[in-house]
Amino acid sequence: MTDGAAGSVARRRLLPAAVFITALAVRLLYAFTWGGEHHRVVTGDAAEYQAYAVNLLDRGVYENALGERASRMPGYPLLLAGVYKAFGRSPALVVFLQCVLGAAGCALLALTARGRLGPAWGWAGGLMAAFYYDLFAPCAHLLTECPASFLLALFLWFWSERRPYGVADAAAMGACLSLGYLLRPELSLFIPVLAFLVRRWRQGLVVALLFTAAALPWTLRNRAVLGRVIATTSAGPLNCYLGIPRTIHERLGGLPDFPKGKEYGRLGETERMDAYGSLAVELMRQARFFEIVRAWTFNLLIEYYPFLPGYEPTVVLILPFWLWGLWLSRRDPEFRAAAAVTIYLTAIYSVVAVMQSRHRQILGPALVLLAVVGLKDLFTRLGSRRFWSALACWAGFHGMVWTAAPWFRSLALRLRDSL
Repeated sequence: MTDGAAGSVARRRLLPAAVFITALAVRLLYAFTWGGEHHRVVTGDAAEYQAYAVNLLDRGVYENALGERASRMPGYPLLLAGVYKAFGRSPALVVFLQCVLGAAGCALLALTARGRLGPAWGWAGGLMAAFYYDLFAPCAHLLTECPASFLLALFLWFWSERRPYGVADAAAMGACLSLGYLLRPELSLFIPVLAFLVRRWRQGLVVALLFTAAALPWTLRNRAVLGRVIATTSAGPLNCYLGIPRTIHERLGGLPDFPKGKEYGRLGETERMDAYGSLAVELMRQARFFEIVRAWTFNLLIEYYPFLPGYEPTVVLILPFWLWGLWLSRRDPEFRAAAAVTIYLTAIYSVVAVMQSRHRQILGPALVLLAVVGLKDLFTRLGSRRFWSALACWAGFHGMVWTAAPWFRSLALRLRDSL
């Protein structure tokens, strides 16, 4: 290899290596300082995943502390159980491994942006991902968002780098989404979207077969254990209730005489499924069309609401750029998958199990990639001088919002209440 060729290889390797190291430092610093309480005291949803993993190791039974057998998808508890069995029951070690996984996802995003937009934009995408809150914060939690967002970054890299797609390429992308389904069941409905996007019947068939191979064992297991064909989780009907129906009922004051369903917590797992399913259907039947539209609008705003509870500056900082990139992707097949994922998951999270903005964290890789697309287009349109002036103005305005975050949060709450 000549000196020039060796230098070219070294320069190409510098980007992913530098982004990985930077992203890992950010994640470790956050996870073991400001965000460290999440693995020192495991609570909430993380405690449920922990219980599934511990019961699997100690008793050979997949169930949580309440005796539920299918309220969570098996992917993350199996991951926890594997780490605990191999290295001991250390949540801190899991967090460390998630920091490494999250940093690797940032390097993948840098490579994806460089491959389609150029070296400078590869650096922009990688560093944006390294410091983007919704991509580094999940690493500190024993939750599914970190591994799910890594699989999404890997899927987007395959989509961008492997065109035109052969059967092996379709298999790789299908495997990413099928593994993602075992972590987050909502990814299952994106499988037919991917099969359509690849536009070849053999590749689409491979994607469908891979998903079937992932879903069938879980579905048959639930049929044997609970007597129900459940391809997702027993919490599905509850999540449907927590979307549009609960927003109408509890947040917007609609249907005031209808029960809230809190008493259903005392029911058995399958009985609770039926009760919440019936409640959600009945609420939707009684709701007026305008109430449904208001509830959907409310949920959509909550999904990207940056004050839960503190202000998340990076979420708002890249918002206009990924929205512009989303618009541009309609004519660019290289980023059509990122746009499709963004639209699909945004739609899903605005109607199912909302009121938690952390659901958008899975979308982080797609949003960062689209933001880089938007930034490059603005650079081309405006020219270097006007681009940097506009970016400085936006950063200055955003800095003012950040410093006055309590006032803006109060204003946002008043706007929310006005709905």
